[in-house]
Amino acid sequence: NISSIPEETTAEERETLLLEFKNSNKHPLWLQARQLLFKKVEFSIFKRFISVLDIHQIHQDSIELLAPHHYVRDYINKNLFSIPIKQALEATLGHKVRFVHVSVGTNSGNKLEPTEEE
Repeated sequence: NISSIPEETTAEERETLLLEFKNSNKHPLWLQARQLLFKKVEFSIFKRFISVLDIHQIHQDSIELLAPHHYVRDYINKNLFSIPIKQALEATLGHKVRFVHVSVGTNSGNKLEPTEEE
C-alpha cells in the first residue's frame, strides 16, 4: 500500500511547489507571507494546508483567509497558534494583526461560509 510509505520530500518537489505558488493568482501579500512560512513550517503541512489558503479580506487589525474546504479550515483553526501564520502576516504587512479568520470558499466568487475566529 503506497499510502503507508512515509512521505519523503525531494528538493525537486519543494522547488516545484515554490514555483507553483510564485506563479499563482493568490493575493500578493499572501504570496509574501507564504514564502516566510515555507521556511518555517514542515513541508507536508505547508503543502496540504498553507499552500491552499489565500487572503480574502484585510481589515485594519484582522485578516480573513480562505480555505478550499472545511478540513483545511478546521486544521488551521485548531493549529493556528502552532503555525506562525499570524506572525508571517504581521511581518509582511509591517504591523500587528489581532485576529486571523478562516472561512471556507474561494476568491473566484463562491459563497463564503461564516468565519471562525482564533
